[in-house]
Amino acid sequence: MRKAGNTDCYTLNKVQTEKTSYSDEINRSSDKNAELRTRVDAKNWHLLSHFHFAADPAKKRLKASINSYLVLIFWALVFAALGIVATRRLPEVDHG
Repeated sequence: MRKAGNTDCYTLNKVQTEKTSYSDEINRSSDKNAELRTRVDAKNWHLLSHFHFAADPAKKRLKASINSYLVLIFWALVFAALGIVATRRLPEVDHG
């Protein structure tokens, strides 16, 4: 198993997948012992101090999202057109 740096702690993903069980993960809110077994030792969290989040520039994020917005607009227009067609096919009601 790969160890983080020169310490005895493992990477968080390795701890999550190899040191905890699925049944303990499911039952940790209802079983106190399962909650204790699924806790990750604090030594493993030091890895997060090396992580630095840097958001992409707005222009790059906008460019990446254009296709999704085009698909969203397309389907909104399709459903609007279907709604118009459906309402025109309804019989007129005389309220008089």
